[in-house]
Amino acid sequence: MKKILLGAFLLSATCYGQAAFAQQTDLPQQEVQQEEKFSETELKQFLQANTKVTTIQKEGQQTMLKLIEEANLDVEQFNKFAQAQREQKLGDIGATPEQLAAFDKAAQQIVEIQPAVKENVKKAIEEEGLTEDKYKAIVTAYQQDETVKAKVHELMAR
Repeated sequence: MKKILLGAFLLSATCYGQAAFAQQTDLPQQEVQQEEKFSETELKQFLQANTKVTTIQKEGQQTMLKLIEEANLDVEQFNKFAQAQREQKLGDIGATPEQLAAFDKAAQQIVEIQPAVKENVKKAIEEEGLTEDKYKAIVTAYQQDETVKAKVHELMAR
């Protein structure tokens, strides 16, 4: 349960979500153009990039979890505070001043590490010969197009 809650917050906090094969990402849902075809090379590059992206994001999530724990909060509390903050109801949740200070500190630290995670993801994608836009297009196609999904699974099985 805690991992699901952390995942829900962290996925919305990171730029690409978990990975193409995760449950649901927060990628902008682009219209998949049915005529758009991806070459086998592009799909192989995508799989290699996705492996790197997943590792980078897991490391980022572990760092975020550590920051939350160092603030003497649990993931459920942190997510509750984050939701209240987004709704501008942080004063209504009955948190102590110490808890709010710990939340503020952890949230700030998490915000500060996000650009580095995003940059590392971008570099990993580009190292595999893809652009961010192409990677996102393949992720979206994978989620929405059974033909693309089948091709990706075929390549994974090799």
